[in-house]
Amino acid sequence: MQNICLECIGDEPLHEIVAVASSKIECDYCGKHTHGISLQHLAEIVDSPLRKFCKLSDYFYPQLDLAVPMNYEKGFLLVELLQNELKIGIEPAKELAKRLIASNSTDPDDKYLSFYYNHRYYHRSHITSSEYMENWYNFSEGIKHKRRFFDDEAKKQLMGIIGTPDDTKKLPSIELGPGTKIDTVYRARKAVSEDKAREIQLNLSTGLGPPPRTKSIAGRMNPTGIAVFYGALSEDTAIAEVRPFVGSLVVVGCFQITQQLRLLDLSQIGTGITGSIFHADYKKQAGRQSFLQSFHTLIARPIQPHEEQLEYLPTQAVAEYVANVLKFDGILYASAQVGAVPDEHLDLLPYNNAKIASRDEMGQYNVVLFGEMMPTQNNITGDAQSKISNTASESFTSLALQNGSVKTVKVKGIKYNYEFTCIPKDKYFNAEFLSGVEDRPD
Repeated sequence: MQNICLECIGDEPLHEIVAVASSKIECDYCGKHTHGISLQHLAEIVDSPLRKFCKLSDYFYPQLDLAVPMNYEKGFLLVELLQNELKIGIEPAKELAKRLIASNSTDPDDKYLSFYYNHRYYHRSHITSSEYMENWYNFSEGIKHKRRFFDDEAKKQLMGIIGTPDDTKKLPSIELGPGTKIDTVYRARKAVSEDKAREIQLNLSTGLGPPPRTKSIAGRMNPTGIAVFYGALSEDTAIAEVRPFVGSLVVVGCFQITQQLRLLDLSQIGTGITGSIFHADYKKQAGRQSFLQSFHTLIARPIQPHEEQLEYLPTQAVAEYVANVLKFDGILYASAQVGAVPDEHLDLLPYNNAKIASRDEMGQYNVVLFGEMMPTQNNITGDAQSKISNTASESFTSLALQNGSVKTVKVKGIKYNYEFTCIPKDKYFNAEFLSGVEDRPD
């Protein structure tokens, strides 16, 4: 009978579970005489969590010469899975795998099949939680239809959804500014005529900067009267965000970020391993992480113009919470206008692997910067730019318009990215299918 000591088990929650059942043994892997457990007993302890929170991948062992389905991640062979989940060495993992295979434990998804194989791949199961989605729905409905102000109840709800100020370090952030990979942002304005384009170029501080508070209209991340700076990480995305029509003129400029800013990075929220499957609260933790993976889509999803006034209320409240409670300088999120928002129906990757966006992909992202802002004008040059007054009453020193970056473009065409969608003939079909309750009008 082979034994393994507590020191050779690196997963902390599992370490605590094993410690309760441990006794004095000689470890077959480090040789120490200390507290530990037999591999057979360890196999019995880990069997249930493994089958509950991991699943067989649809990727098959290459030597079997079977086709690999599209959109599936390979995962790990059983020995690799045990190394990752238990944090143990390869030798005890091999021996443990033998015992699990010999146990003939059944697959929770098919009771007629075994769960453990040497030649199959595994990954963690995708765990959903209706609790967090229900909380977001209640928050959104409350802001839209029951209260218009960001009160203590809304704050409490967002603490449960996004996190508290104490959780700030755990939330994904991205640094912008000097010494970082992103030190510029672009901003565009649509001009209805050549005269308007000329006016914007002659008054760049108001033309390309955020409007004064008295003229600030509601947007995705700000209510009426609250000025924020909306920008994009590429010129193309900045132009697309103003929704120009064919033949229209757009004035676009590049702003240098002159001091470091810390933004909440929605592209990475909910990514990363969700913790130990042996933790007592793993299911709850994984459910919250699963919701956060969809949170980016909920915040950045396309909104039809006629719905903006109402549908922007929840995201405006989120922005206020991120700025005033979590104390971020802004938010990074995908542009709906260039189709960069994650598909809400897309299967989430096993193990929630964080995907770092490439430089081109980052160009499809927007930023919103909080606070009273007026870009500095000291670096503005050129024939039209030289006429600008440098007596702005407000100054936001985090941004400076780059020399000669302002230009006017004419939109010659728009490329649409679309997908086919099915609309049921009976509008009540989806609700009945999901709820099983008939709720038709008489």
